[in-house]
Amino acid sequence: MAVGARIIRNLDLIRERAAEAVSERGLLERRGMDAFEDAVPGEPILARVRARGGRSYYIVPFERRRLQRARTEVAVQAAVIVNAYKGVYEQAISLTGDCFLRYLRAEVALKLALKEIPEPLKYVNAPRLVFEPSAETPNRFLPVWQVIMPRRRAQVFVTPTHEVVRRLAATEDEFYDRARRRLFRRTR
Repeated sequence: MAVGARIIRNLDLIRERAAEAVSERGLLERRGMDAFEDAVPGEPILARVRARGGRSYYIVPFERRRLQRARTEVAVQAAVIVNAYKGVYEQAISLTGDCFLRYLRAEVALKLALKEIPEPLKYVNAPRLVFEPSAETPNRFLPVWQVIMPRRRAQVFVTPTHEVVRRLAATEDEFYDRARRRLFRRTR
């Protein structure tokens, strides 16, 4: 990424670049990439890498026309990552069977965050989608929503499974330990 580079804001261009990548790279002919068949590029989703000097990228979900969009999330079986500064293809994923990538809408993430930490809306920063290698975000196709509440010096992360956590788990053990504790609290 060049110093001073700007994020491409033309979402039609990003969508077009993702569609070109699918055909130019022969993804439809590759084994295991069936989810791109009969799919069209949906609304690009901007995500940021949280690491120092992290760069932004777009996730372009490829939606099948027969799958209906939910009001709270986008569920797809194929997606392409496009560099947010240069508009070039970086990576693609295709899932099979009953597996879906789920992307919550920002409004839903904000509502869940405010349920965890009640705060007047005027004191809450707009949610942003971030990626940081962790148990909740194992790869760039699975970012989480970060909601910062500066007045309280607090932040929460909202995962695609609607889970709200105050910090991302550094290891899988920590992630599963948290899940066991939550399950134990529910059964009491």
